[in-house]
Amino acid sequence: MTQLIKRPYTGEALKTYEKITEGLTSYTTGKIYINVKYGIFFYVNQKYFLHVLKLTRESFNGKYYYSVNDWILTPQNVLEDRQAYFRGSLKECKELLRAAEQFNGKIKEVLQ
Repeated sequence: MTQLIKRPYTGEALKTYEKITEGLTSYTTGKIYINVKYGIFFYVNQKYFLHVLKLTRESFNGKYYYSVNDWILTPQNVLEDRQAYFRGSLKECKELLRAAEQFNGKIKEVLQ
């Protein structure tokens, strides 16, 4: 269901929110959108908070792998890491985000 966006942000956090969403005025809860200008995947949760899905490079035992991390924008204009959805190669992570975008933007359904 598409809803008008209510924003829990003010000041600098609101500026960051608007920069990432680029004028998005309505949304589907949990649907992943992409900011083409910056290459940012994001969604808005049911409490109207902005989540950014970031690819993060990590190292373990001398080997590198990537994860898709879910970060939430706080009212204090800070991104807080909430969870990692997937770990694998850079190619696999990018494919996951593209698949989620095509699968009505629901990343959790793609992982099942």
